[in-house]
Amino acid sequence: MQDVRKSFPMSLGAAFGSSIGVALGAAPGGGVLPLLLGGGAGALLGAALAWILVPSPSRGPSPSLSLVVIARDAEEGLPRLVTSVRDYVDEIVVVHRDPMSTDLAQMRTEAARAAKSDWVLVLDADETLEGDPRPLLRDPAIWRLPRRHWTDPDRKAPAAADRGYPDLQARLFPNDPSVGLKAKTAPYPLIHRFEEASSADRRLRGA
Repeated sequence: MQDVRKSFPMSLGAAFGSSIGVALGAAPGGGVLPLLLGGGAGALLGAALAWILVPSPSRGPSPSLSLVVIARDAEEGLPRLVTSVRDYVDEIVVVHRDPMSTDLAQMRTEAARAAKSDWVLVLDADETLEGDPRPLLRDPAIWRLPRRHWTDPDRKAPAAADRGYPDLQARLFPNDPSVGLKAKTAPYPLIHRFEEASSADRRLRGA
């Protein structure tokens, strides 16, 4: 069924083309051919206007996205993290990591299994996200996102670790471990990590 939103620009273009055809047909030496050509041109113009001015509806539902949060003595950063992603994700899974555990990869794997969405975005509790990750969901891949390091929540003072920018992090991927995927790098969105939210971690490490 034709989208009713497209009917107006199509009618407008057809009317414009028909008026040209009538004018040409009424001119000396005119006839039926200019009328037909004008009508055809009007139909094409209308279709072009409808295509340009009225986007077609998307095909099928958009992929869903789960945020998996790894929290290890940085829970105070969770409200800031949730605020940065709440407009983009369909589900949030928070996993508390044992401060003495060093197997972060296994923790993230288990957290991804708990997620129910089509895609998984993994962030730590002392991080936030700047930008919309959903455009990347059109291309199945393991997406590496650039990360910045800061010593303050206002992002005015870069931390020492920021000298390694962009510090690429593989954090966005389809929630299907059976599918082999290539790793790709996206310049945006950005991950921001806050050193001040990791003070407990530094104390544990003796830093």
